[in-house]
Amino acid sequence: MVFVYFVNAFAKTPEGGNPAGVCLEKGLSDAHMQRIAADVGFSETAFVMPSSKADYRVRFFTPFTEVALCGHATIAAYHFMRENGQVVPGKYTQETKAGVLAIEVEKNAVWMDQNPPQYLGVLDRSVSSWLERV
Repeated sequence: MVFVYFVNAFAKTPEGGNPAGVCLEKGLSDAHMQRIAADVGFSETAFVMPSSKADYRVRFFTPFTEVALCGHATIAAYHFMRENGQVVPGKYTQETKAGVLAIEVEKNAVWMDQNPPQYLGVLDRSVSSWLERV
């Protein structure tokens, strides 16, 4: 049996925040993680696993595909691990498809670094016009 935990990130009350799934199971295949994410239906589910490059490797799946990084699911995962004794307040590194990022766990907060934005150029005018209509 695989356990996926429901965690609300950025919440002051149990009803608030931004929900994410958190799964600490090791050895799941890509297909299995994708099926789990689809079954639980959160916007993102974080799968936390060992890493050879960082303290943890975290992969993020929507119900439809894997994404490089998810901020609220990162916060949810480290909050859950702190609340359940898997991590203590301190500095950690997290391997993601977006790179290795710094995480800081405090008694009542979790902080994450992100890579600087990448500017990919100017939008084509037709795309810009379409976005204005949406």
